[in-house]
Amino acid sequence: MNHNPFMPREQRTAILTFDNGQRVRAEILIPKSDRPIFHDDLERRFIEDFHKSQPRAVHKLVKVHILRN
Repeated sequence: MNHNPFMPREQRTAILTFDNGQRVRAEILIPKSDRPIFHDDLERRFIEDFHKSQPRAVHKLVKVHILRN
């Protein structure tokens, strides 16, 4: 995915599900790109990035669902 830092990011609402069963509603920022982005790929990439940024988190992120407008 080509990310242009000068293009504004899009803000979306997502439901984050953790391994203990807790669900959290969160506002996430999605980078805009020139190519179409599929939600499945975006959700998968978000989980990978979350685990890289929070390696010692007590509860791991299991599932992300980005709400469509």
